[in-house]
Amino acid sequence: MASKISSECSAIQRAIGDKFGQILQSIGGVVFGFGISFIWGWKLTLILMAFIPLIAVLGAMIGKLFVAGLQQNLKAYSQSAGYAEQALSAIKVVHTYGQEEQEMKMYNKYLIRAKEFARKQLFKTVMGVAMLYLVLNCFYAYTFFFGGYLRYNHIPVYEGVEYTGGRVIAIMFCVVVSCFRLGGIGDHTKAIVEGRVAGKMAWNVIEAVP
Repeated sequence: MASKISSECSAIQRAIGDKFGQILQSIGGVVFGFGISFIWGWKLTLILMAFIPLIAVLGAMIGKLFVAGLQQNLKAYSQSAGYAEQALSAIKVVHTYGQEEQEMKMYNKYLIRAKEFARKQLFKTVMGVAMLYLVLNCFYAYTFFFGGYLRYNHIPVYEGVEYTGGRVIAIMFCVVVSCFRLGGIGDHTKAIVEGRVAGKMAWNVIEAVP
């Protein structure tokens, strides 16, 4: 029960921490990023929006990989620490029955499991980051190609205003930042929902009549 309440309190702490502020920051980044890019060059922005789902999904996947790996490691370490705490609190019984080796094996079993989780997580994270950089480089090439096309053919942004190199790069970074902000909203919202559920469960335990 102590472990359960501790995990629920951790979920509540994550939910009432900086998650709501990060959601507001992400929404502001999406609104202002796309707003500035449409003002500076709506034609190029519409062309670049073809990459938005791919970048947003990859950014969200990498965030989930980090969180999932961290949770698995914490779970393995907490189980190992639980065995150590149990053995130390009953050290006389352990010593009397000669169970030191057995307790050490149980302690090391979860440490080895945490090590395996960390290896798998590192491989997944590296592959995810490599895919993200590949997509970003393709996005940069895509932007420069169509930006150069608009510039070379003198296609105006508005009447009397043409695309320049600086304008193309500004639009590119506005769209990229907006995509990453858009991908991060889901994870922050999920943390708040999990915190609400954990808060209800913890409150039921506190208010339960024996």
